[in-house]
Amino acid sequence: MLVIGNGLGGGNFPFAALIAKSELHVAGERALGYYTHEKNPVACAAALAATNYLERHQALQNVVEMSQFVETRIKQIQESHPIVKQFRASAC
Repeated sequence: MLVIGNGLGGGNFPFAALIAKSELHVAGERALGYYTHEKNPVACAAALAATNYLERHQALQNVVEMSQFVETRIKQIQESHPIVKQFRASAC
């Protein structure tokens, strides 16, 4: 299972998602009442709009390109400033 959130609601609506294997999907059409914002149609619309925007504007590709630039630049800074001892980058 993978829980995702933050920007899914477009920054305006609290929204998160749980990604899991299909055999764990046991109550797709029912609100179980466990979560404050469970299956809120307005939040779902905001999440869909935010996701569509990110896909349409190739935001992930921009993140990859910018992270490569930032990593290169930080390594340059690290080489010229001995006080910078360690740099860690996480893979996208």
